[in-house]
Amino acid sequence: PERISAVGYGETRPAATNDTPEGRSLNRRVELHPDLRK
Repeated sequence: PERISAVGYGETRPAATNDTPEGRSLNRRVELHPDLRK
C-alpha cells in the first residue's frame, strides 16, 4: 500500500472546460499513475 496513493485535484486540474456538458463529461475521470520504483 505504500506504493499506492490517492490524490484528488477536483477543480484545480480539469482536463477540459466545465462550461459544456462535453467538458464536464471529460472531467469525470480517474487517472492512475503507478509508482514503479523499487
